[in-house]
Amino acid sequence: MNDLISVIVPVYKVEEWLDECVESIVNQSYKNLEIILVDDGSPDNCPQLCDKWAKKDERIKVIHKENGGLSSARNAALDIMTGDYISFIDSDDYIHKDMYQIMLEDLKRTKSDIVKCGRYIDNQKTLTKKIVVDSTKEYKHEQILDCFFYHKDDFCSGVWDKLYKASLFENIRFPDGLNSEDYYIYAVVYNRAKKLYYNNSFLYYYRIREDSICRKKEITEHSFDKIIVSDKVYNYVANNYPERKDDAQIFQSISRFSIYQEVLQLDHPKELEEEWKKNLRELRKKVLRNKKIDRMYKIKYWLICLCPNMYLKLK
Repeated sequence: MNDLISVIVPVYKVEEWLDECVESIVNQSYKNLEIILVDDGSPDNCPQLCDKWAKKDERIKVIHKENGGLSSARNAALDIMTGDYISFIDSDDYIHKDMYQIMLEDLKRTKSDIVKCGRYIDNQKTLTKKIVVDSTKEYKHEQILDCFFYHKDDFCSGVWDKLYKASLFENIRFPDGLNSEDYYIYAVVYNRAKKLYYNNSFLYYYRIREDSICRKKEITEHSFDKIIVSDKVYNYVANNYPERKDDAQIFQSISRFSIYQEVLQLDHPKELEEEWKKNLRELRKKVLRNKKIDRMYKIKYWLICLCPNMYLKLK
């Protein structure tokens, strides 16, 4: 195999972990890599570390840009990448030395468009396996979409534990300025993919940091980004795949439910709570009548619509 894999690494305020991340990529057993480090205006020593790595390894390209966020950084790399396949790695994470060798072999052998691997959760004290499914598994097009819309088998996790055919990203980019940006990309990529192969080998090491944007314990300007992105997903699906419009509405409801149950546990204005309940109620009939949703989730959804405080106590 001599296919080129473009590895996209957005870099921002990860001085402590960047070397470990890049080292795990350059030391891959599969060597034909195009490694794109995107310095997203990082205020620490990351820009210098990126340039230092580029001098060490000719496969590394560095983009220095003004800070624009994760989506902006990934998009900058997508604009210049030349690979046959694409991988995204977060710059505070690291990967198994055979990850690309294994995943590219899987992709070719199974004639898939995407390969997904298992991962470890590194909380800086212990490593824990993230168990999704017990064995390797192939997903055909309709199964891929069901898993995405209904948040099954970890299909809504980040873009970083997968290898993609580059053609899946033709003419699409991550939405700028929003967290949960992966959802919109998946709405496009999963609709284009005919097959996904899941290899339950643990090849990706996902690091949990206390200052992560995913671990904020207060309401911020990005607290409701998942809902905004889920609405973008619905609009995309309704306009391009109307036969899946009902499923996209369920995706909206699940996104709202997950955010509201988190935010309810934080200090929040009472008027916002009324707005949340109204949003959930608008989709309530769709949820309760959907045969693909299990009974327990329907009960939780009904309860949080009816009485959020009671839901929190029971939870």
